[in-house]
Amino acid sequence: MADTKTVSKNNTQKSGKLPKYVMDNLYQVAQLLNKQTRKRVGLSLEVPVFIKDPLVALEDPALGVQEILVRREIGLGDGPTSARVAVVDFNADTQTLSDPVVWDVDQGWFHAPAAPGEGEQKKEPEWLPKAPPKTSKRKDVYRKFIEKTIRDPYFHQANVWAVVQRTLEFYEEPFALGRPVPWGFDGNRLLIVPHAGYGDNAFYDQNSKSLQFYYFGDQDRPGYTCLSHDIIAHETGHAILDGIRPLYNQLSSVQTLAFHEFIGDLTAILLALFNKDIRHFVSKTTQGRLGEANVLANIAEEFAREVEGRPYLRTAFNQHSLQESEIKDSLSPHNVSQVLTGAMWDILTGIATKHLDKNLPIETDEQDGDDQEEGAIGEGRTVTPDQALWWAADRFRRVALQPLDLCPPCDIQFIDYAKAVIRNDILTNPVDEQGYRPLMLDVFHKRGLCDCGYQPDREMPKDCKFQSVIKVEKVRFVYHDIERLSSSRTAAYYFLSDNRNLLHIPAHQDVRVVDLYDNRKLGAAAERLPREVILEYGWQEEVLLENDHDQGLDFDEWQGKAFDLDCGGTLVFDGRGNLMSWLRKPGTEHLTSEQEQMILQKTKPTKQDQDMLADLAVGRGRKAAVKKYLSELIKNGLVGPPQAASGFNDEMKPVTALDEGGVVRFQTTPHLRKQDFDAKEAGWTVNY
Repeated sequence: MADTKTVSKNNTQKSGKLPKYVMDNLYQVAQLLNKQTRKRVGLSLEVPVFIKDPLVALEDPALGVQEILVRREIGLGDGPTSARVAVVDFNADTQTLSDPVVWDVDQGWFHAPAAPGEGEQKKEPEWLPKAPPKTSKRKDVYRKFIEKTIRDPYFHQANVWAVVQRTLEFYEEPFALGRPVPWGFDGNRLLIVPHAGYGDNAFYDQNSKSLQFYYFGDQDRPGYTCLSHDIIAHETGHAILDGIRPLYNQLSSVQTLAFHEFIGDLTAILLALFNKDIRHFVSKTTQGRLGEANVLANIAEEFAREVEGRPYLRTAFNQHSLQESEIKDSLSPHNVSQVLTGAMWDILTGIATKHLDKNLPIETDEQDGDDQEEGAIGEGRTVTPDQALWWAADRFRRVALQPLDLCPPCDIQFIDYAKAVIRNDILTNPVDEQGYRPLMLDVFHKRGLCDCGYQPDREMPKDCKFQSVIKVEKVRFVYHDIERLSSSRTAAYYFLSDNRNLLHIPAHQDVRVVDLYDNRKLGAAAERLPREVILEYGWQEEVLLENDHDQGLDFDEWQGKAFDLDCGGTLVFDGRGNLMSWLRKPGTEHLTSEQEQMILQKTKPTKQDQDMLADLAVGRGRKAAVKKYLSELIKNGLVGPPQAASGFNDEMKPVTALDEGGVVRFQTTPHLRKQDFDAKEAGWTVNY
C-alpha cells in the first residue's frame, strides 16, 4: 500500500497553484507553451514507463523506467481513456475483460480499482507509482520496483497508454507534421488491448480499430509486448501512417508494405532518440559516433532474445541495399524495410558527425524544454557528444517526418520517400549551409534507391531520379483562389476537374479528393515555416488478372478476376497558391491509343506531350509490376481466403483475397504465425 501522505504530495495536481479560470485559459493555449511550462502548471502528466523493455531495465538501470510527459486532457478517464486513445483490457484467450486503472481527477493520478468485498470500509487506494526509485545507491530496491511493475496489470495499462499517447503527440507537434493526425478508420479513438492473449506478436488492426499486444515466453513469467517501448511505438507508427496515408494498406508492392515497417521502426528510433536517458547513454558509450550497433539502433531486445534467440529483432545499423540479391528477390516487408531504415540511420549518423567535427551552428528546439542544459555553447567551447546528438535529433525529426506530407497517396516506393525528403529539405532549408543535402543524396544512392551512376562531388547525371524534385517546373493550372481551394473538398474537386489534362487524370474517371489539409510546421529555431496546403487526389483503374506464361504470370483461382490499381498524386501549394511539390502515381488511361499515336507522330511534341508520354510509361510499368508481384505471392502460396479472426490461426495466409463481385481486393493479414512473406522466416514477427 502506498503511503498516503507521499502520494498526495507527489500526485496532487489540483488548481491550488493557479486559479481554475487561469488553468482553463492556459489549457486553451497549451500548444503554444513549451514543455517545461506545461509541466510546471500541471498541463502535462509525468507518467513512468519502460523506456526500452523490462529485460533491458533489469540489466541497466540507466535504461530502465523514466517519466515521460503526456498531455493532461480535461476529459481524461479510467482505462486510461483520452480523447484519441482508450485502453480496453480484453483477453481473447480467456474471454475476460479486466477492470481498468482508475483516474482520480482530484488527485490527478491513477490507482488500481477497489478490491471486491470492501463494502463501506473505504481503504486508501493502491496508487500507481509516480516515479521509479533512485537507482544510484539501492539497486535491490530498483530491481524489486521493476519486478513489481512487471506483475502489475494496471501499470501495464498506464504504460502502454502513455507511450501511445506520447507517440501521437510527437507526430502532431509542429516540429513534425504540425497538425492533428486522423485515424485510418471511422471513429475518434484508437483502442489499445494490452493483454490480448498468449503469443509472440503485436499488431495494429484497422478492422478492429485497435493495437493488440500479446505476452510471450514462459507462461509463469511471461514477457509483455505492452511493456516494450519499441514495440508500442512501432505499432503506433503503423496506426499513424494508416491515418495519414490510408491507401498504403492496398497491396501493390513489397516496398509499399515495407514502408509501413520502416515507419514503425523509425518511430521507435525517434522516440528513443528524444529520450534523455537513452541519448546520454548512447553519447557516453559511442562518444557521439553512431557508426556502430547500439541500444538506439536496435529494436525490441527482450522480444528478440526470448522468441528468436537474437540480441534484437532488427537494427538500423545495417548495410543493406535495394540492389543486393537478398533484398531484391525478397517478398518480406520486414527484410526490405531495413534498407530505408538503414539509410535514415546513415543520415542521422552523418548529421551528428557534422556537429562533432565542424562545430556547426546550434539548431535548438526552443519549445522543447527538457533539454535546456544541452543548449547553446559559448564562444570557445567545443561540442560535446551529448550536444551533438541532441542537435542531430532535433534536425533528424524534421528531416524524417515532415516529408511525409509530400509523399504520394498510394503505392509508395522508397524512391518516393527519398524524393520527398530532398524536396522538403529544399523548401525548409534552401541555402543548406551545413551540407545536409549532399549527405542525403550520397546515402540514398549508396542504398540503391537510384542507380543512375551518381558520384559524390560530381555533377548529378541527367537521368537521376532526384532531378525532378531539385527543381519543380511550373505548371500553368487553371486559376483557383488558394483560400477557396483549401476551404473544402468540393472546392478542391472543382480545381482537379478543371485541371484534369495538366494533372493527367483520365476524363472518364471519377477523381476523388483523398485528403485536404493545412499544416503549421516549425523550423530549426522554432520559426514558423511557410504555410502548406496539401491536396491528395486519386482514382482507380481496373486491371484484369490474366495468366501469361511468357511473362511468368500465374494467378491460379483468381485468373480472369480484376483488381483496382490506385492512381493519384499529392499537390503542395504555398499560401499564395504556388506549386511547391507534386509527387504522383500515374495510370494508363489519360491517353487513348489514338492520342498516343498523334503525339508520337509530331515533329516537335510540346513539353506537356512529353510529360503525358512519360507518365503513360510509368503507369504501364506500375501495372506490370503489381501484376508480377501478385503473381509471385500467389505462386508462393501466400494468398488465401479471409478467415474468422480467432487469435492465431495456423491456416491464415499473410495475404487475404476478398472477391467483391468479380473485383478482388488483396490485403495483408495483421497477425501472422509460422511464416512471413519469406519461407525461410519461421516463428512470429512483430508485424503490421
